[in-house]
Amino acid sequence: MSERRLAELLENVHLLTVMLNVDGSIAYRNEYLLQLTSRKAAEVKGMNWFDLMVPSEEREKLRMGFASNRLNSEGPCHLESTLLGKDGGRR
Repeated sequence: MSERRLAELLENVHLLTVMLNVDGSIAYRNEYLLQLTSRKAAEVKGMNWFDLMVPSEEREKLRMGFASNRLNSEGPCHLESTLLGKDGGRR
């Protein structure tokens, strides 16, 4: 599947998709993330996912899972947590 077709698919499904750089900054996000969090693209671009989108009580566990996957896997990883909206609402 081409990069363009994959990007189109990720923009048109109601499934939050985020790709992070090794430091946890947001490298890619689909529009659905912005809809769920009431944020603008400029507010999330390059921001640290864990600090911006994950409640403080879940951050350390999620960071550890992310770091572990980076060290032990060559493929993408799937992690779940509560999502913080711009207004502090949780999903």
